[in-house]
Amino acid sequence: MDTTLWFDENHIRDRRLEALIATGQFTTCYNLLRYAFRFSPADPYWTTFQTGLVNDWYNFNQAPYWQHEQYAKT
Repeated sequence: MDTTLWFDENHIRDRRLEALIATGQFTTCYNLLRYAFRFSPADPYWTTFQTGLVNDWYNFNQAPYWQHEQYAKT
């Protein structure tokens, strides 16, 4: 994505802001997955965290904008 300080009508029509937000969300999820699976699955805290991240990652793969659509106020 090009660097921009604002979004014009073309960017809005192409949903560039939503794409930027979704990219940040699933990149963060992926990085957290890599970090969380360094810990033992025997620890209940990490197991719960890992399970939640795996569910989120599955949702991102099915519908990349799911979290943005769920939490954004449009």
